[in-house]
Amino acid sequence: MDGIPVTPGEDAGSPAPGPAPDGTAPPPTGHPEVDAALAPVAELATTPLEEHAELYETVHARLSAALEAEPRAVPAALRPDAPGRAPEQDAEP
Repeated sequence: MDGIPVTPGEDAGSPAPGPAPDGTAPPPTGHPEVDAALAPVAELATTPLEEHAELYETVHARLSAALEAEPRAVPAALRPDAPGRAPEQDAEP
């Protein structure tokens, strides 16, 4: 094994990505539907491990529903036809 060995209790680097261990909710997105869909993520710290998949499936279903909502349900500033929105904002890099 290459590298410097890590002794127990020593910091091994950056924490793994994922929800905060203290059960805090993700930061607000500014979109009520998305914020509501993500709210259950705050419960991961107190949810038994065997229930995590179901919780993530619920979040995924809610996010999918928000994305599939009627176009007029999308905030005006984010719609392609929004006044003042430049065409280059929709161009792919």
